[in-house]
Amino acid sequence: MTDSEYKGKIDDINYLRSMFAKLCLDSSLDKKTLERLLRMIPASRLGNTLLISREQALSFKREIKEMYMMGESGSSEFRKLISLIDYELRVFEHETKLNKIIYDSKKRSNQSIQKYEKQERELVEKHKKSQKEGERKFAIEYNREVKKFLGKHSKLVSNFVELANIKVSILDEYGNPSWVNLYIEIAKIIMMISEENGLHIDKNYVGIYKRTHDPKAFVRPYNFIALFLEKHFRSQFGSTELHKLTDYNDLSGVDFEAYIANILKSIGVENVVGTPITGDQGADLLFRIGNRKIAAQLKRYSLPVGNKSVQEIAGALKYYEADDGWVITNSTFTSSAVSLASKNGILLIDGKCLLFLKEILKKNLNYVNFIK
Repeated sequence: MTDSEYKGKIDDINYLRSMFAKLCLDSSLDKKTLERLLRMIPASRLGNTLLISREQALSFKREIKEMYMMGESGSSEFRKLISLIDYELRVFEHETKLNKIIYDSKKRSNQSIQKYEKQERELVEKHKKSQKEGERKFAIEYNREVKKFLGKHSKLVSNFVELANIKVSILDEYGNPSWVNLYIEIAKIIMMISEENGLHIDKNYVGIYKRTHDPKAFVRPYNFIALFLEKHFRSQFGSTELHKLTDYNDLSGVDFEAYIANILKSIGVENVVGTPITGDQGADLLFRIGNRKIAAQLKRYSLPVGNKSVQEIAGALKYYEADDGWVITNSTFTSSAVSLASKNGILLIDGKCLLFLKEILKKNLNYVNFIK
């Protein structure tokens, strides 16, 4: 109910109250004017107020009209009837005021909601704008720092990708790549280049990064570098030909194990799984070629590998329920190891054979049909 509508209704009510009050004092009102006044009092409303039916309300209005026209406007009975009309108008006035209060309350509430929603929209837009601006600034700074890093350490990045690929390629006991090794290698890079710049990164932050994999664990610009190294590696993972590597001396025992797993994958061997570092029962890798299960022991040695490794893998076959046993090394084998392996059906693969592993396996009747 608008202000103008409210004012119009109140004016009508006051007009009717004054006119009906005059009926008791003035008998000069003509019939048409009286009828018009009575029509302005709806029978349905009058009936609801006086708790009578609509027909009784119509009869009530006719009685007022008849008594007035007969000159009985001064009687107590007529005044009683007019007082009931005045009561109805007071009730109507009260309802009108109450409706106006409700209307104004809803209006204020809606205005408050609209104001709140507007503020929310403005805040959302402001946040989006701020976020977009933050992303733009981040991208500019990220690109600048990565460009600077690559300009100085492009060779380091290549070595990182190759080494990380080796370490991530080996599958865990669930058959998944060892992604944790990626973050370990990234942390090593960050610590190395930060020390070059005279900054010592607290090991606690390195630990946080290894657990959360969140580059924000490092201060700028090292957070950008960590993010770049992860993105760059993931885009390159599995695409580099690491099996062409011929210098194994820089690899640790664990790295060598991962490297061999990657070689096997590159020639079509699937489901290469590492055994636990402790309690490996003589085998480091388990995998299948066709319908044959293979247990392999890996030895990154600077000296020739002897009988012990052959004995260990031979004993591991029963434990792992494997069909074949291999010993793989970057070095060579002693003559006694070669003789023992021959008698036990163990395949020996030395550093030179690694370069031609695919060709060697294609000549083996057990594997020829399953090597790409």
